[in-house]
Amino acid sequence: YVMHSLATAVARLRERKDERIMITGVGMANTKHAATLLSHASNVPASASGKTEYRVPTGAHALNVQERASGEAKIASYTIEYDRDGAASNVIYILDLENGDRAIANARDSVDAEVRLFEAEPIGRSGHLVWDDADDRQYFELS
Repeated sequence: YVMHSLATAVARLRERKDERIMITGVGMANTKHAATLLSHASNVPASASGKTEYRVPTGAHALNVQERASGEAKIASYTIEYDRDGAASNVIYILDLENGDRAIANARDSVDAEVRLFEAEPIGRSGHLVWDDADDRQYFELS
């Protein structure tokens, strides 16, 4: 669909030479983000370098991810997957552990977790993380 946006932007810039247009898009799994700024050739700013940056260093280091953790944790991010009927079918949490590491976990009961997540802003809320040997996965429950 971004290709449609690019084609539409080019057509528009041909008609309106004074405009600048920004187009953004994400990859299939939301792991890649792309952005481009376009203008008519007669309206290119003097500061435009044409240089493309694929990865801009931020100085931040990658966090260690614990695959089998238990204990207190706080929600850094989350996503809810829904089935075709609109019911929560899976909740995936990205968690900050007390030692500064990260963990990824699911909710045992996705429907209940969805309700609890929507009660109040969930980012930063605490809960309990547990590794389940029988299921071979981590589960998280809000306190």
